[in-house]
Amino acid sequence: MALSKVFSGARARFDIIDIYGRPNTVGYAAGVSGGEDIEYQPVEVLDNLAIQEHVPVSYRTSLNCQIFRTVVGTGQGDGKFGSLRQRGLMPIYEDILTSGTMTATVVDHGAGKGNQFAVYKFTDVRAASTSFDITPRGIVGENVTFVAIKRLDESQT
Repeated sequence: MALSKVFSGARARFDIIDIYGRPNTVGYAAGVSGGEDIEYQPVEVLDNLAIQEHVPVSYRTSLNCQIFRTVVGTGQGDGKFGSLRQRGLMPIYEDILTSGTMTATVVDHGAGKGNQFAVYKFTDVRAASTSFDITPRGIVGENVTFVAIKRLDESQT
């Protein structure tokens, strides 16, 4: 059976090289979203109602991940489980000023081993915020917001 040309969540894997330089597949990721923005400022001159041109003044990229919260001691020792700090995705308070950056990729693994490739790659990534949600009869999830310097797609990686 031929592989679909349409990329889907079932084929996606979210990988991060953590702040310690260790590869880390984010196990039990519920979703990943990201984007990039280019800010333009209009050039407005006297004696003319029309904008003369738009000048690029900044570039920003964002990355968000929703993760099911896991705990250690479940017999799963492959590094995909435990707190964000245990997994090297969020620095401890004392290391915030000195922690390194990460690289995050969304990988298409649907074509099988040897045919995997990065659909999106975020460079110089840092975890900026986390939040969690606990409900009486729900699965506990964590939301992580990252900042990054650049987003690349498969044409650039």
